Amino acid sequence: MQNSAKILNKKKLTDIKIFIFILAVYVYIFVIIEFKYNMPKIIFEINYNIYPGKRGEYLGIINELKKNIMENPGNNYSVYENKKNSNNFSEIYICNNEDEFDALEDNQSEKVVQITQRLFDEFIKDKKVVYSTKYEV
Repeated sequence: MQNSAKILNKKKLTDIKIFIFILAVYVYIFVIIEFKYNMPKIIFEINYNIYPGKRGEYLGIINELKKNIMENPGNNYSVYENKKNSNNFSEIYICNNEDEFDALEDNQSEKVVQITQRLFDEFIKDKKVVYSTKYEV
């Protein structure tokens, strides 16, 4: 009888351990999925005015920049012009999470860095750039 009781207690203990393990796995998976899919997207905007006389050349350079940035399939990048304020442009990066946002600068190719520097040196009026970061709510 005592042997049967010990076996039953061991079985209950094993069942409890299995239950706790399965519960822990479910909680872990839920937390990972919750964080992965509910992290806010981030919009990073770079806004500036260009010299009107360099507009045509700017459009060629910015298209070259877009092409180079989009070679990395993880990048979501666009350039927009403010139609109410001619020659005012915004470069927009949309990041799916904080890690992508943090990696923006690190993942730039040498060519992207060169083109960006050229834009700043030759096209951006008064070297004035406004950066803004927006988090999805």
